[in-house]
Amino acid sequence: MAWPQGAHAKPHLRPNEEQFMLMLEGSQFMILGDEIRKIRAGDLVHIPRNTVHGACTLTEKAAPSPSRARSGTAGWSRTMWRRKTPKP
Repeated sequence: MAWPQGAHAKPHLRPNEEQFMLMLEGSQFMILGDEIRKIRAGDLVHIPRNTVHGACTLTEKAAPSPSRARSGTAGWSRTMWRRKTPKP
């Protein structure tokens, strides 16, 4: 997903998810906790759960590729094994 210049994500946090973001193209200012960083194509950013973060695109377009993972495993095995194998 490409973000046009000036597009932004307001500061927010995810209480139950860790996030990694690989910047594929362009650059953004990123709020990460109490810091503001400039991230560029090729940068990989780790966003721990409960960390305030947000971004604003600086270049004509930016292409961040986020990946999220739930923190902890509470309830994971129950939902994972709830599916039944279809009958032939």
